[in-house]
Amino acid sequence: MHTNESKQLDHVIKCTGLFGGVQGLNLLINIVRNRITASLLGPVGTGIISLLANFIELVHHSTDFGICFSAIKHVAELFESNDQERITKFIRTVRIWCLLAGLLGITVALIAAIFIKWTDPVNIIMVAPIIGISTIIAGEQAILKGAKQLKRIAVVSVFSTIAALIVTIPIYFLFSFKGIAIALLLNHIAILIITTYHSNKVSPYIIFSHNHLTPHYRSSWYDTIRAGYPMITLGIGYVIAGVFGKGSEFIIRHFILDQSTSIADGNAAVGLYTAGYSIVITYASYVFTALEVDFFPRLSAACTFCINSPTSGGANIYSQHDSPNTIINQQIEICALLMAPLLCALVLFMPHMVHFLYTNNYHAAIPMAVCASVFMFLKAFFGPLEYLALAKGNSKMYMFVELVYDILVAIAIPVAYSRFGLIGCGIALSICGIINLVFVFSLYSKRFNFRFDFRLIHIYVIQFILLLIAIIVLMYDINSAHRLLKWTICPMCLIISSIISINILYRETTIIHQIIHKIRH
Repeated sequence: MHTNESKQLDHVIKCTGLFGGVQGLNLLINIVRNRITASLLGPVGTGIISLLANFIELVHHSTDFGICFSAIKHVAELFESNDQERITKFIRTVRIWCLLAGLLGITVALIAAIFIKWTDPVNIIMVAPIIGISTIIAGEQAILKGAKQLKRIAVVSVFSTIAALIVTIPIYFLFSFKGIAIALLLNHIAILIITTYHSNKVSPYIIFSHNHLTPHYRSSWYDTIRAGYPMITLGIGYVIAGVFGKGSEFIIRHFILDQSTSIADGNAAVGLYTAGYSIVITYASYVFTALEVDFFPRLSAACTFCINSPTSGGANIYSQHDSPNTIINQQIEICALLMAPLLCALVLFMPHMVHFLYTNNYHAAIPMAVCASVFMFLKAFFGPLEYLALAKGNSKMYMFVELVYDILVAIAIPVAYSRFGLIGCGIALSICGIINLVFVFSLYSKRFNFRFDFRLIHIYVIQFILLLIAIIVLMYDINSAHRLLKWTICPMCLIISSIISINILYRETTIIHQIIHKIRH
């Protein structure tokens, strides 16, 4: 492999190592928190938490103007220029917009409390400030990501997770269901303090004064707000896409709630759905989170450099090993190689994980989680590619792709649940993943001239087949008393998948060599 490309893969792996370790620690802490929460509140409490969290996310994504995403691109570009005055001025713009968006979100939530019937309006009033707090947190995290403050991001992530454990569990223990809203509020306040402390180290939190800037860069609040219009324009597509995404989840959860004969049964059903979704989608997404922290700023910088190039189309100014096309293919390669053995392991130990992470009352979530694992493998391919539209500043394309997927999911999962129950949700999610993969690859290939690197296609196919075999065997053997097939075939799939991934990483990066060298010396 070309030395430059090998170095880039090493960079991706190193960032993954840093944030993979962080996300691993976060995962362990969340496992403890979820296990205690499940024991204290049961499926009903899990369902209530899920519905409130989904409401918070829906309103938050509807009113944050996409600042949490679009600001990363602009901050990253400014840090590349190393113009400290412009950086400080733009960060002030980001923070002012976050305050305005936060106030808008709180107002929308308070108005919504009048019309909501599925929970006590007092709960909505109590969680309304969370929406404003979440917007401010997202803005500060965008500043850290755009500035590529990877270590600070890692520290914030770990301490935020620890704070969630320390704050929520005592409240659930003392107040049970009545403490859910206040626990969520205090948790977000703790995260706000931690995040703002570290972002303040990068750029002091000054929004009401501009005396620290030279006269050329000083501006009124009105001019500062106007300066954020390009950021907001890019972020609108992300907002609408977020509304569609959270809206589809809101529809799905409320459909499941309405299918039950009582509110308690409905909350329990939503709790089981949330558990199945969390185990394979949320927990496996820790890998993507570790990979994506550094990915979008690099991709944005590459796209911006190409667009601003004085050469024809900007295509030749970047080395082919630094092009957006190459960066995306490298991300896909690492995602697929890491996700394949991880998902095989998840499938193998799924029954034990459900009982360990939650309680025996969540056994019904196992088939759904197993069937949904196909979706996560497919996400390794379409996930990195979906960022290309935003990196190029084409928010309308991103919005369109997300809209198509969210409509598909909002229709497929309720239909599948009504016919097949929870297992139908997992199957529907994986089918939606297949359709989305074909759709995104076809559309982006034509629109952005993206070209998939088929060099490792045979490896991807083998990894996919191994995962399918593990799923089929577990589903066939799940109710067997001896489960002989599961403990013979599934471990073989895991071992083969791991050997394949390690072999490719050994051949195409220097990370494995470095690890072996450190062990020997």
